[in-house]
Amino acid sequence: MTVGQMTGITLDSIKSVRIYQRKSGYKFSMDAVWLDDFVRAENVVQCVDLGTGSGIIALLLASRCPGMSITAVEIQPGLAGLARSNAALNGYDERISVIEADIRQHAGFLPAASADLVVSNPPYKKPGTGRPNPDDERLIARHEVHLSFKELCAAASRLLKYGGSFCVVHLAERLAELLAELRAARLEPKRARFVHPAADRAAKTVLIEAVKGGRPGLVIEPPLIQD
Repeated sequence: MTVGQMTGITLDSIKSVRIYQRKSGYKFSMDAVWLDDFVRAENVVQCVDLGTGSGIIALLLASRCPGMSITAVEIQPGLAGLARSNAALNGYDERISVIEADIRQHAGFLPAASADLVVSNPPYKKPGTGRPNPDDERLIARHEVHLSFKELCAAASRLLKYGGSFCVVHLAERLAELLAELRAARLEPKRARFVHPAADRAAKTVLIEAVKGGRPGLVIEPPLIQD
């Protein structure tokens, strides 16, 4: 039986990739697609996707960057399995390597200063905030149950080469905290783009690129309007 024939699994597509997802459980959102569009991937050879979920960002990057190899890290066994199946489904299983591991233990499974690019669509909400999701898979993906933003920055900083980029999507309301944690981890914010649900509404999401060892100087790019 193939993954697509399993009960509770659906086959979806976005851009040029196909992706298996659970009918009930964590599914990727447009945030991942916006992050892929935001990433400048010229000359990137080694990329690490921290918290890959079912592999959507790794798949999108692989589809537009033929020379890129990607290590995708995911703590949840079910999602890691889907990410492996999705890499094979799209013919990227030789370029996307999925590691089932806790990102906080990065020193044990990935070498330091080995990545040109680190990307992440991490959990957005702190524990105890918002409405807890009864589905464990969604809860872990959306709340900082196993990974804080500070811990994510520490992992990205260690994995990146000097001058490498960390691209992340997060809640706009946490921007001050995000910038402070990035700088504390020696990741200098260089580009930011806000995502607005409508032209006359406040931004809900922000895309950030930070460079390891970069000089100060932040460019705010034109806003992305969802409608």
